[in-house]
Amino acid sequence: VRPVPELEYPGALMKTAADALFPKASAVVMQTKAAAEFFSEKVQRKAVVVPNAVSREFTGDAARKEDSRDKTITAVGRMDANKRFDLLLEAFAEIAKNADEEENKYRLLLYGDGEDRKKLEELAKSLGIAERTSFAGYQKGIADKIRNAGVYCLMSDTEGMPNTLIEALCLGIPAVTTDCVPGGIRQLTGDDECALVIPVGDKKALEEAIRRIIHDEALARSLSENGRKLRERFNPDRVTDLWEKLLRDCIR
Repeated sequence: VRPVPELEYPGALMKTAADALFPKASAVVMQTKAAAEFFSEKVQRKAVVVPNAVSREFTGDAARKEDSRDKTITAVGRMDANKRFDLLLEAFAEIAKNADEEENKYRLLLYGDGEDRKKLEELAKSLGIAERTSFAGYQKGIADKIRNAGVYCLMSDTEGMPNTLIEALCLGIPAVTTDCVPGGIRQLTGDDECALVIPVGDKKALEEAIRRIIHDEALARSLSENGRKLRERFNPDRVTDLWEKLLRDCIR
């Protein structure tokens, strides 16, 4: 089960079919414990949580020096309605309206492409932030490009479990995320330990969270350090071991 179960199995017919068929499997792999709760108890008894592995470019030992944090607010993802890049542009525009000396040093650096890119570029112009916003498109070696970002933002309405957020946290980037995986985001971030969690679609909360990270160096450092601790959890070797154990258990 990859995306949000409510979206992958919409309606009573799909859910009934899943609840009837899934218990026949040796195991049902979920990304979070919260995802299993969508299904019947019979399915939950077969549920096994195996996280996505994060590429070694995000879990390696490349240094990120706190005194070299770039004055950038960055986001990575497909530019469509669900990813809510518009929310970030609007929040940044609000910051720019009443920016202090430190906030004036920051710019938006957005990676990705998609059906909404031109619309978002026009939005940046209409909000008066085009000169402080870069649309970098799809890029190879994204870890090296965002490693020293000042703030990472995930604005999605829904996610299965957001790989881009996990990657940013493993790099040690102080992050803000919407609560786009009910129950799952808190399993990932703890109680604002790795990232500041805000309600879905809340522009004001996004603006305030970005401001907090910009101004509170102790907070930014704490988020960075706690994010790096996730490297072991999502290490490719560990996740491979989990899959191997699962397959061996099923065979037995």
